[in-house]
Amino acid sequence: IPRLLPAALQATSICYLPRKTAWMDATFSVVDFSFILAAKGDFHCAGRCVPVEALCVLMNWPGAQFRFGSEPAGAT
Repeated sequence: IPRLLPAALQATSICYLPRKTAWMDATFSVVDFSFILAAKGDFHCAGRCVPVEALCVLMNWPGAQFRFGSEPAGAT
């Protein structure tokens, strides 16, 4: 699909993961935006743990090791 407003910054990949239960542990070579649409969990980066609850956006910088995932169903 052609972009309506072309820009110098291009998306390299887009994916939708409904009902994701696995934790992500990664380092990206590009800026990554993770849109959290449902659930809650934790985001770990640079020795810090930050609680995350939908709706929010996580922005991960290139080279930074991060880890995030959701709480098990029924957890409070």
